Amino acid sequence: MSETKKRVYTGRGITRKLKAYIPETDNMMILCETSVCEAVVNRICHQFPQAAVYMAVTSQHMNTFDAMEAIVHFLYHKGFRKHSSMLIVGGQQLKALGGFTASSYYCGIDYMYIPVSEQLTQHDRADICGIDLLGITDVLQAAYAPCAVFQDAEIFELMNAESYDF
Repeated sequence: MSETKKRVYTGRGITRKLKAYIPETDNMMILCETSVCEAVVNRICHQFPQAAVYMAVTSQHMNTFDAMEAIVHFLYHKGFRKHSSMLIVGGQQLKALGGFTASSYYCGIDYMYIPVSEQLTQHDRADICGIDLLGITDVLQAAYAPCAVFQDAEIFELMNAESYDF
């Protein structure tokens, strides 16, 4: 997917047919926040039964070096390599953390993003991602945009019903 320009797919229920948009890769990781409602997680994971799922604990300050190190450890021990990909489901901090990790892992693996609230669509294509280190906010950054973004009104409604706090 990295050869093509960034794509934004918008539509009600678009995440029910992700396999039509996401090409097969060596490995796929689904990086998801623990606060994402179970119905959304199940909808996505059901389509990719071979994918490795990593649930990042939702917190006010989650894009840290320690969190990135844990994700890299997970990727490496699951056998992820250059042609692997990552699907991020969550808020802006998780996108920054996952995007930075994707940009750094094996000189960059493809990542896609599913925002979980309509407010997040303002920043979903942004190419700036970073993590905090030594208490300095966003001290490590990369310009690495998602290769695809999936905006689904059904997910926004499900997450609003669950009172998602991004």
